[in-house]
Amino acid sequence: MDVESGKKTALTQTDHDENYPYVDPLGRGIVYTSDKNGVFNIYIDAPGKDPYPITNAVGGIFHLNLDRSGKTLIFCAFKEMGWDIFRMNHPFEADKKELQLTRYRKAAEEMPDDITEERLAAKRREAESSDTQEKEEEVQFVKDDNAVSRHSEYTDYVFVPEYSRTYASPDSQEVALDSSEIIDESGSYIDKPYKTKFSLDLVDNQFGYSTFYGVQGQATFMFSDVMGDHQIYIGTDLYIDLKNSDYALAYYFRRYRPNFGLVLMNQSDNYATYIPGETSETNPYGFFVTRYTKRNLFFITEYPINRHYRFEFNHAYYYVKRDLLDDPEIAEQYDEDIHEYQAELAFVKDNTIFSYTAPMDGSRYRLSLSLSPKITRKPSTFIPQNWITASILRSAMIIILPSAFTAAHLSVPMPRPFCWAVLRTG
Repeated sequence: MDVESGKKTALTQTDHDENYPYVDPLGRGIVYTSDKNGVFNIYIDAPGKDPYPITNAVGGIFHLNLDRSGKTLIFCAFKEMGWDIFRMNHPFEADKKELQLTRYRKAAEEMPDDITEERLAAKRREAESSDTQEKEEEVQFVKDDNAVSRHSEYTDYVFVPEYSRTYASPDSQEVALDSSEIIDESGSYIDKPYKTKFSLDLVDNQFGYSTFYGVQGQATFMFSDVMGDHQIYIGTDLYIDLKNSDYALAYYFRRYRPNFGLVLMNQSDNYATYIPGETSETNPYGFFVTRYTKRNLFFITEYPINRHYRFEFNHAYYYVKRDLLDDPEIAEQYDEDIHEYQAELAFVKDNTIFSYTAPMDGSRYRLSLSLSPKITRKPSTFIPQNWITASILRSAMIIILPSAFTAAHLSVPMPRPFCWAVLRTG
């Protein structure tokens, strides 16, 4: 198909099945599979030449995959009672194979039959104009030793004309489906706009009840449409009540090359906090149950350059609140909240290959520049206003240089994991 004009051109016009086409990046033609001799084999259609086979498989070949250089072809084939994956080097330089027709293909060619849609439609018109009354369709029964089963009412209809010679019975009727809604007068398929329809991809739920904590549960839902343009994630972690629970909602729009995402999150965690000198009758040791609530809003923009490199432009808003849950009088002195906004521009390289829990091969790094203006007016006692973060990860070391409004991130590849540290500067 010509992308600019939208014109479609059939590259093959045969009575056989052709599948898995790949275009050679060097312009030497296309590679595909065909069952021309009765078994699916690999064929080459080179410019100025007739298509020719380059394999002679007995069990058939499927699922071709040609690399970007056009030098390596991966495919699946049946061998020794199982399916295996094979690699062929330089497929466009392979010699032509001579294939013998299978007995099934020979029988099909010896009994030619024109069963095109036009012929079937003509037979229908002839039957409608005839004075002969069509006999009432008979109901067939199949009996065995245990039960009597009835055939479906569509059993004696052949909806795929190519199969009528093999599967037709004396009571079969060849059916021509109306294609006027999908094919125009020129024989081309009519383009119709894509309609978004979501499907449920994943459901993972666990629920329980504790006599001490009450209702507990966890649920994850993932939705997407057929084309992958839209993705929706919903996650919940119920614990005691909504104030102590975690929940998240994410939406990703991936229709065009720039990818966009919107994420809403609420996270609550309880800790035992020691405050020197703060004691009471109910709390003589100075340890208080403290709830930290974090609510986040992320707007994500990604622009992939190729498979392994991309740019990211992200916006993040953070709201963090601390609540002392034990003593209301003491809590008034220490309850507080902060607001933070952060904008980030990053360049990412990632060609890692993941195993079950972590990358098993490849490398990755991230270079980013972030801006975080001060929003909270009063100084915070539990979140530093100016700080340096230095961390060494599995494959990169990240250094954040302090500044009043900006921070520069530098990533350096490292051979093994180390540790991380946070240093307060003010």
